[in-house]
Amino acid sequence: MYYAIEALTYLFDMGIIIIYMNGIFHKENRRTAYPLYIACFLIMEVLIYVNQVLCTGLPSKQFTIATSTVSLLTTFALTFLYRTRLSNRIFVSISFQILALLGESFFLFLVKIINPAVIDLPLRQLSILMNLGSKIMLFLLILVVIFFWNRHIKYHDYKYNLLLFTTPVLSLVITLCIPVRSNYQSNNAYYMIIAYLAIALLNILNYCLLDNCFKMEQIKDENLSMRRQIDFQQEKYFQLGTAYKKTRSIVHDMKNHYFAISEMLKKQQTEQLDAYLHSAINDIEANYISVNSGNLVLDAFISSFEMLAKEKQFAFSQKITLQPTQIPVSDYDLCTIVGNMLDNASEAVCKSRNPNRYVHFNVCISENNTFVIHMRNTCLPEDQIKKYPDHRMDHGYGLANIKIITEKYHGYMRSQYIEDSFETMIVIPILNRKRYF
Repeated sequence: MYYAIEALTYLFDMGIIIIYMNGIFHKENRRTAYPLYIACFLIMEVLIYVNQVLCTGLPSKQFTIATSTVSLLTTFALTFLYRTRLSNRIFVSISFQILALLGESFFLFLVKIINPAVIDLPLRQLSILMNLGSKIMLFLLILVVIFFWNRHIKYHDYKYNLLLFTTPVLSLVITLCIPVRSNYQSNNAYYMIIAYLAIALLNILNYCLLDNCFKMEQIKDENLSMRRQIDFQQEKYFQLGTAYKKTRSIVHDMKNHYFAISEMLKKQQTEQLDAYLHSAINDIEANYISVNSGNLVLDAFISSFEMLAKEKQFAFSQKITLQPTQIPVSDYDLCTIVGNMLDNASEAVCKSRNPNRYVHFNVCISENNTFVIHMRNTCLPEDQIKKYPDHRMDHGYGLANIKIITEKYHGYMRSQYIEDSFETMIVIPILNRKRYF
């Protein structure tokens, strides 16, 4: 019976380290098939068990060194099941051993303070109880580490975090507070240990259930954001189409304008000609694209944004210093990049309380022969943006789409808050390849 309980304890330990690695490395970075992945963790637990059996006769200090070394090496080997940096592998391997030692120390400390009678239990019962208790404490500690590690990546609801931490805390309270003498008699010992084991396994099941529920909510949010992005993309293409039609319409009407002007000059109708020219100029200013870089995407979006800046009453400056043939991305991808950047900027500027609201937008070719888009705009301070979860979600996925496209062309994106402004820079190398026009 004790061997079966000990085997389940090792499975609990395996579940803890899987949760820890998934929390730090993330499941999507796993590089092996799931059956092989689980088999590797099972082999690790077998190796640790065999090592403990072989080292049982050693002095306490040598036993601790031997078991800790094997545990460290096996944990480090398991990190290669994920795609990640070497620094992350080292961090997980060392931190897990430290957390395991802290879990044992903290649980022993709590036992001595809350329920010291546990120390007088028979050796085998004491060993199983201390092992389970220290594993629950370890589980609580790794949840804390995962929470702080991912605090800038995931936006967990406070209810999720509350439920996540409540289960291991209550498990520790139950484990520490149940009377020993009345429940650890020979007839009840097995039942109590099994109950403690059930509590330990409940922590893993609760975590998996909550994690799946959260991921479902996250998928719903991502789908909603993607639908908004699709609507946004359709709107931007409609703007491009409208701008193109207006340009073609103006070019098409120029022949008629020239004919009318010629007739008025022949008849010396200067007053009518002046009124006609004034009306034509106003019509051109209202409909013609004010920016003429040679690239329809840049010209249409920036011209439209200039009108938006006048309407919303914030300063907008733009500078485009390149030739259309120097742009190393397709018009489709450029539409996504520029459209998302300007859309994020307009939303942030409109929410800003800065009296001097502005958006600076520059596109150029650097001295290193790279395509650079740089934008800086006023916004709310970073700590106040948390009040707008919808903006944070859409803004985040908009930047994510920009980053994906930038990396597609072997470039990089940098975005950062600077006091009450937000800065985004995209750098894409200009390679010798065919344009996508």
